[in-house]
Amino acid sequence: MADSMFCLDIHKNTITALMVDRSSRVTIVTGCAAASTVEHSFQEALEQIKEQVGFTAGGPSQVTFGAEFFSFRNVSLPFSDRKKIEQTLPFELVEHSPVDINTLFIDFIMAKTESAATEIIAAMISREFLTTHLSFLNAVGVNPDRIGISGLSTATKISEELADTFVLVDIGTDWASLFIVKNGQVALIRPLVVQPESAGRSVADDAFVQNVVQTVLASQLLDTSNLNYKLYLTGSESRIKTASPVLSSRLGGVEIDQYRQSSQPFIKFDPKIERTYQPELMDRILAHAIKNGKKDRGFNFRKGDFGKRK
Repeated sequence: MADSMFCLDIHKNTITALMVDRSSRVTIVTGCAAASTVEHSFQEALEQIKEQVGFTAGGPSQVTFGAEFFSFRNVSLPFSDRKKIEQTLPFELVEHSPVDINTLFIDFIMAKTESAATEIIAAMISREFLTTHLSFLNAVGVNPDRIGISGLSTATKISEELADTFVLVDIGTDWASLFIVKNGQVALIRPLVVQPESAGRSVADDAFVQNVVQTVLASQLLDTSNLNYKLYLTGSESRIKTASPVLSSRLGGVEIDQYRQSSQPFIKFDPKIERTYQPELMDRILAHAIKNGKKDRGFNFRKGDFGKRK
């Protein structure tokens, strides 16, 4: 029996979508599309994508939003019960929120659990933003089963297959997301502000490089003197090419690898879309689309007031 899933990745300038068949051990990508929300309205881009990938209204779907739409906080609490955390977290975050905490929708993951304390990563998104975009999605027949954060699944895949302590920087055209994973657990998530990418750029964007270096050093999560971690880059090929040597130098010679989800085992592409698949844009949502046998460690903003309804 076919297990088809429509997966949508939404960033501030681009929407990317895949249709995948997950009915076997191998994930088969049967459709793919990308549309600019600079050149088109959000609704127009959705319609264009839906038609290109062959999505049927009402079918199973999942959505991820870029980290640039969220704010993140690391919080330490003296208990690990999820219900207690959900009740307590808004009060812990209110002092650090620049807006009324009641206007935000909050979810969290546990970064580290010990007998004395539980380390939490809280993610907050505007309720108005979520309501508006869910309305747009529903209007074109997309009723997502789950809403997550773009790029997090890539970090999870690397931690399961390649390394347990590393930094992942997922790079878009004018945004970037940084994830620090320590001992197999996501320990930090931060959106980074970067300059819009220029065609033919031959030198590294110094502001982007500085943001990465400062975030890694300020986190104090990694032993940067002994380089007990690796740096993975994914996304924009041109920015990876120019930034890699500079990043390695400024972080004391850390080893840097480019990660491509589409080059990993157990992934196939329908021949009709092999030439249209764009790894720079689509690999992050491909990581999210792959069927995962392990317990999910990600965020889900499709619950509570925003729970799925028929």
